[in-house]
Amino acid sequence: MEDKIIRLLGRLLRLPPEPEAPEAPSQVFRAARPYYTLLLLAWGAKQIGTAFGLMAGIYSSRYLPDIHLRIFSLDLGRLDPILAVFEVVAVLGFFAQIPFTLAMVRVDYLMRWYIVTAHSLRIREGVWQVREMTMSFANIQQITVRRNPLQGLLGIADVKVRSAGGGSGADPGEDQDGQGRELHLAYFRGVADYEAISRLLRERAGCSRDAGLGDPDEEALARHPAPGKSLIAAARPDLRAAAEALYREARALRVAIEP
Repeated sequence: MEDKIIRLLGRLLRLPPEPEAPEAPSQVFRAARPYYTLLLLAWGAKQIGTAFGLMAGIYSSRYLPDIHLRIFSLDLGRLDPILAVFEVVAVLGFFAQIPFTLAMVRVDYLMRWYIVTAHSLRIREGVWQVREMTMSFANIQQITVRRNPLQGLLGIADVKVRSAGGGSGADPGEDQDGQGRELHLAYFRGVADYEAISRLLRERAGCSRDAGLGDPDEEALARHPAPGKSLIAAARPDLRAAAEALYREARALRVAIEP
């Protein structure tokens, strides 16, 4: 039943299909089960707040007209049927949205993929606004683990990754005005193996920085270093000969022009 609801919501919201499984040595991580509990707690808090707001609105519609009637001698009796209709619609709407928003929480939890390849990481998340981004390890500048007290109780954390070109040092959070997101930030949200993920990302980023832009000569030297020779000399022996010839000519020219 749950799979049918998720497929139905996927078709209605036009969610993208599940990403293809990457080839080895790539790894796929998912949000932990306690993260779903955290989403449910946030959903429940919103429902309670909405219910209190609805009750406050109904209370106001019932008693404030009587206060206005006594203070300003206004005849608001004709509005009672209209207010009653609005109250019924509001209450029915509140109960009708509960199963839909609850299913959306489940879809939001399931529609998350954190893929780590040999050279980059790929993250997809979101339901109303699907966010998919790819970040090269060569551009990664900072990897941190974030965990609030509630996440600590649940045994999960968020792994935050910042790439080069992030702009200001202030962290704008997950959203900017509820729409735009920081393009140079990536989050592995609600993962239980956050230490292993953080360690893996640091290792991949370190390997990418050591390899530079992937120059074939540098990769060959990394595999077969030439002892006693510089990088340029080992990669291009002719360059060393040319440099030595240039040095001899420059020295001879300096001796010739000196008084």
